[in-house]
Formats: sequence, C-alpha cells, structure tokens
Amino acid sequence: MSVAHLLIGGKAVAGAGEPIAVENPYTTETVATVASASPEQLDAAVAAAREAFESWSRTPALERGEMLHEVARRLRESGEELARTMTSEGGKPLIENRDEIEWCAAAFDYYAEIGRDSAGRVIPPI
Repeated sequence: MSVAHLLIGGKAVAGAGEPIAVENPYTTETVATVASASPEQLDAAVAAAREAFESWSRTPALERGEMLHEVARRLRESGEELARTMTSEGGKPLIENRDEIEWCAAAFDYYAEIGRDSAGRVIPPI
C-alpha cells in the first residue's frame, strides 16, 4: 500500500515521520497509510500557510468567491469517492457522509457569496 504524501507550499512531500496506518474501526482493516511530518516539516507547512494567507488577503473578494465556488464544485464532483473514503476510515454510514460532503460544499458556496453585503456591493480585501 502506498503512503499518502504531505502537501507543503503546494508541493507533494514525503513525510519524514513514521507512516500512520488508518484503520476501518469496524473491520480493523488498514484502509490507508498516511505520512506524518517531522517538526521541521510542520514548521515549513506553517510558514507556507502564513505566506499563502498574505497572498489570499490581497485577493479581491469576487476572485476569492470564484475560488470558493470551485472548491464546492470539486467537492460535489468527488463527493461519492470522498463519502466512501470517509465511511471506510470512520465507520459512519455512507448516507451520512454523502450529506456531510454536501453540507461542506454548501458552506463553501455560502462563504463565496458572503463577500457581498446585502446591497450587492463588494467588500474590498483587507
């Protein structure tokens, strides 16, 4: 079974820590193996997130909204696969995980639109 990588600064990185087995709580079968980060990789991920936040903060609200709508679209597009993965790793019924994916997508759509106030004006970036 392959080990899922870390994503740091938009790049796939092999974890320097000990891989972590993800087990189905019902069958105890290992359904995935994920990477774990070293303290240095954690620091690099936090630094990359801070850098991304600076860029995101300067992005106009309408553009941010478009990106958030795209996240919602991709969640819905991958919803069945995500729901099945969540079921195998968490044991929650598939129907509930399908709902959870839709709720997440709806939240992204909601926050994509919240950059506008009730008068339809766009709130400028910070």
